[in-house]
Amino acid sequence: MKVTFDNDAKKLIEQKTTENEVILIDLDDGVGMFSKVGMCSLDTSFRVLLVDKNIDFEKDYNVELESNIGPIFIKKSSDYYFKDDINFKVKKNTNTLQMSDTSEMLDGAVAIEHIKKDEVH
Repeated sequence: MKVTFDNDAKKLIEQKTTENEVILIDLDDGVGMFSKVGMCSLDTSFRVLLVDKNIDFEKDYNVELESNIGPIFIKKSSDYYFKDDINFKVKKNTNTLQMSDTSEMLDGAVAIEHIKKDEVH
């Protein structure tokens, strides 16, 4: 299984990421230190998190995936969605990402968010 960012998505992530950040793909399922609410509906909501390397994220985000922009981490609880190759492309009108696997769109509006150490409680 590999995560691939098309050229536009790769460029967008590289522009937003600093050398002091790691990349996480977060399923907002109510599990983990960065999950906001969890989804009660049938919607699946992912975010690309650019996380300060000084944050101990590995307790929750302990599965490392290979990508064309370097290592990416996910929660074990979300690995169900990562059985096939995952692809990201830019949704130009919203500057968000579209996430799909080999057979379907998983999320049509993946936000990119920064998580700084002083924001984590």
